[in-house]
Amino acid sequence: MVELSVDPFRDVPPPEVEAVRPGEELDWPGIESYLRQHLPADIDLNGKFEVLQFPNGSANLTYMLRFGSTELVFRRPPFGTLAPGAHDMKREYRVLSRLWKSFDRAPRAYLFCDDAVVAGADFFVMERRQGEVIRGVIPESMRQHDDVGRRIGFALIDAMAEFHLVDTQ
Repeated sequence: MVELSVDPFRDVPPPEVEAVRPGEELDWPGIESYLRQHLPADIDLNGKFEVLQFPNGSANLTYMLRFGSTELVFRRPPFGTLAPGAHDMKREYRVLSRLWKSFDRAPRAYLFCDDAVVAGADFFVMERRQGEVIRGVIPESMRQHDDVGRRIGFALIDAMAEFHLVDTQ
């Protein structure tokens, strides 16, 4: 298992990720090798490979991968039997690999793999976007702002309106 090493000269891990949960480990050396061979050449893959997990999702397994200072997101379906059409990584990849070009809020999807030998299921890798996730409670970093709930609501509505203006042709 690949673990994040603590380096006093490097930033601490972001608060939204943690060590991979027991039972949700993958063949990280095999995945690292595959990604180093198949990710686009313009992505900086120099440096140590590290894996953390985004623990707050409720369906797909989502991990943060680091290659030195480059951070990527790795997504695959949960373990076990899946309903037909559920957790369709190819569909998610296909949408994100095009959407980022006309909707700059969308992360860019870089790679899709349907070879189950690599990670036990289909998966895709996309860019990592930084931001605040709001889950029912205003994050501490936003509480000092006046009228924060209203401002967040309007920002969400503006983003949804912008999304609905995307030309899908």
